[in-house]
Amino acid sequence: MLVQLASVYVAVLGAEIVGDKTLYTVGSLAARRRVSAVVAGASVAVAAKMAAAVYFGQFLARLPPFVLALASAVTFAGLAVSVWLRRPSTLEAPVPGRDTSGRAASLAFAAIFFTEWADPGQMAAALLSARYRAPAVVLLGATLAVVSKVVIAATVGVSVRRWVSDTGLRFFTTIVCTVMCVLAALQVEI
Repeated sequence: MLVQLASVYVAVLGAEIVGDKTLYTVGSLAARRRVSAVVAGASVAVAAKMAAAVYFGQFLARLPPFVLALASAVTFAGLAVSVWLRRPSTLEAPVPGRDTSGRAASLAFAAIFFTEWADPGQMAAALLSARYRAPAVVLLGATLAVVSKVVIAATVGVSVRRWVSDTGLRFFTTIVCTVMCVLAALQVEI
């Protein structure tokens, strides 16, 4: 069981790190929002997506690619608009009496959960679940892998916060979300 867990972790982490857009999304959100809330929201999202991958991997693989690409494009476009329209003063330190952790966690959850379905990490989890016939082990290993990726991305995002102004981060995050939207839209083939 430990060998299976380790092999799932390594396979999914490798698939997720190479060219995955979630790194950029989480990193840019963590640079501007409360990092613990971003990590929490993103972790719940990746765990839910891995559960879906493990149990419904074959169904997701059969969905038309344009449905997955369109969902990603719409989500990233909404995030870009939301970040751009948000006043900089509301993006800095939490306002006394008003907790922004829920908003940051919700934003991170939406940014991760509604984008990039059937990505290489999820497909690896689905295939490993079928191969090992141990969905709980695969779910645990895959979830640990993607949460590791979330923590790495958030750490990078927090580091960036030290050198870049809030206005610069707002601009960068909007650009990242817009580019992700365009890339996802380019994958839409009706």
